Amino acid sequence: MSASWNTVSRVSPPATNLVAACVDPRTERARLAITNDAPAPAEDPDRGRIELWQWVEDRWDRTHEGLFSTRDGAPFGGTLLLFSQRESGTLRVALGCDDGVLRVIDPDRPQEEKRYKHRSIPSFSTHAWAFEDSRAGHVWIVTSDGGSSSLFRWTEEALELVATGPYFVRCALDAESSTLFAQTVDDESYCFDPSKGAWKRDALPADKLDGLAWDPTRRAIIALRVVSEQRMDAVVRDSQGWKLATPALWAETYRNQMTLVVDHGTNALLAFGGQDFDKSGALSHETLFGREGAMRQTQDRSIPPSWGRYNSLLATEGGLLALDHGTLRVHKRVGEAWEPLGRMIIPDAGYIDDRGINATWGDGAIWVVDHEGRVAKWTAKTDETVVCVGPNDEPGTFYSHRVAMGFDDRAGELVLFMGDRARRTFRLRGAKWQAVETSSPPVAGIATGAGTPEGFYVLARNGLFLARDGAWVKVAPSTTPQSYVLRFEPKRRALVAATHEAVYVLADGAWRAATALPEGARLRTMGSGHAELGVDAIRDELILCDENNLWSLPLDSIDWSGCSLPTGAPTKKKSARAKKG
Repeated sequence: MSASWNTVSRVSPPATNLVAACVDPRTERARLAITNDAPAPAEDPDRGRIELWQWVEDRWDRTHEGLFSTRDGAPFGGTLLLFSQRESGTLRVALGCDDGVLRVIDPDRPQEEKRYKHRSIPSFSTHAWAFEDSRAGHVWIVTSDGGSSSLFRWTEEALELVATGPYFVRCALDAESSTLFAQTVDDESYCFDPSKGAWKRDALPADKLDGLAWDPTRRAIIALRVVSEQRMDAVVRDSQGWKLATPALWAETYRNQMTLVVDHGTNALLAFGGQDFDKSGALSHETLFGREGAMRQTQDRSIPPSWGRYNSLLATEGGLLALDHGTLRVHKRVGEAWEPLGRMIIPDAGYIDDRGINATWGDGAIWVVDHEGRVAKWTAKTDETVVCVGPNDEPGTFYSHRVAMGFDDRAGELVLFMGDRARRTFRLRGAKWQAVETSSPPVAGIATGAGTPEGFYVLARNGLFLARDGAWVKVAPSTTPQSYVLRFEPKRRALVAATHEAVYVLADGAWRAATALPEGARLRTMGSGHAELGVDAIRDELILCDENNLWSLPLDSIDWSGCSLPTGAPTKKKSARAKKG
């Protein structure tokens, strides 16, 4: 396995729901802290998976990665805070951990960690914020654990509980008045009165806000207000209430629970992450940013702009296509970028459940079976979607990537193999699925399929099978006890399989390891992982793509000797006399 992958995409923050932000007093640039769910390195199992990023013009640059090795193991708990101290010019990360302990860390001196114990610190906070009050000379820390909130005053010497309040989902500090503002999930607004040491209802309520942040240029708290599913407007708070920001600033999307911060260096409003409802509510790793007009969205050009929880990479004669199962948007890979081709709009389908979409390419079109059993066909030339089969009980419904589906080029039919106990095979004939009785079908369980000019292949845990003349013919063994992805490489007329560990090619009737998967790639299967494998015939590459990275592997770097499409048909050997002649 000498072939190596090339990481095409730039590094960007992964999608996560544990995020904190502040402004670095040394550079006036926005900073981001996130937790990375990737496992700790084997050589340092106690290393924390916390990363720090800094905003530079139109993207985040990582400055610290997994650097918090604590004295007694990895930092557990779900409270993540990031705050600055202007007087000392330092940046601090705080972690709320089990047993009511808050760990405060200087990123440049992680071993000099300080601990503050308090019984009101939750082991897991649904939301948490930290704000430096430079006028008062301390840091406010707010934690919400799902039922109520706790407000602490932090200094180097002590951590003090100041007040409790309702369950807050957004919070910000007015730096001029040293007033904390917060909102509940029901859009009830509160402000903290330091003289009374208590939260009180705000006289200026606001509905449908998302995120709160201090804007030093406007000298006001700024937020994004939901207008519709396609728009969020930036609004600021003054003594009269909330009004549109000037100059106007808006986002052409709808997200929930974004982390808001203003980059002082560029005066840009940044909205990181949150649930992206253009992508089926999936957590986003992208940032909306801008100073006026429509906010732009950070986007690695090597990654499809529409990449949701479930996706398909479809190999075609004209190149590689990406289909987002949530929005059914289609993009084509062109060079290192992706160009929009269109969007499948299934008539009368209504809500699309991305968990129930299975897709394949064949006969010059994308074929989709949706969560209600419809079969839809989308053609790129016309950008039109035709429903071939309406919702019905056959072949039933199933989760994405949990059935073997492909287009049988030899028969000109869409084929579906369901590896349940009945091990049923269906072929689309006309406007109806026809259950086909076959002998010797693959065993029950999750299987993967690929359509080829020789027919439809299914790779299951007991072998590779070819549907031929009303029967399943076993033509090769399985790669491992569990196989996850099967692809057809048209130039070399070869089959490519992938597991969680490696990529294989079928050569001389057996599977040969071609390359390991790139580090960090988690192949989509069984409801976990986001990486999809595809064959780009135009660029002659094998690619892996997830929401954060795209890896490419030149196909000519793989050993293809002995590769062919197996049919199970006997081959006639030439006689010795014939060979001599």
